[in-house]
Amino acid sequence: MALTLKRNESNGITLLGYSDSSYGDDEATKKSTSGFLYLLYGNPITWSSKRQQIVTLSTCEAEYVALCAACCEGVWIKNLLESIGLKEAMKSPIILRGDNQGSILLADGNANHSRSKHIDIRYHKINDLVTEGVFVLEWIPTDEMIADCFTKALASPKLSFFIPKLGLERAKASK
Repeated sequence: MALTLKRNESNGITLLGYSDSSYGDDEATKKSTSGFLYLLYGNPITWSSKRQQIVTLSTCEAEYVALCAACCEGVWIKNLLESIGLKEAMKSPIILRGDNQGSILLADGNANHSRSKHIDIRYHKINDLVTEGVFVLEWIPTDEMIADCFTKALASPKLSFFIPKLGLERAKASK
């Protein structure tokens, strides 16, 4: 497979991110895995798969921690794009998609905080970024979560569905 970048300006310069998490998938530590992907002009420009530093107590919390990591990367990308002269184009908010409604409600500040008091305060930076309009969070069904492949092994049909969305194509044989 080869990463293939294509010129696609139909959506403008909107920065689009996908964030996902497994839950307690490390057998030894019970830590979760965060994964994210950012697309610019429909092309992948950055992605990550990392074990979370803490043990989370729910899938909602694991997804919330993953959203926070994705937000940090999104802010870095936005600053980079602005520094190379795309300041005017980056006026629209970054769209970040997740497949856990609870974590999105928590990030939007609309969740039941009595059930989330235990979450470390450093992960709540995402609330400020959403309030300031830097990010718009969108829920998508798990079947459309491109970042799923960064958090777990996928069955062949699902992986085949995501391959073109990740900008991957069969590598052409060299002569």
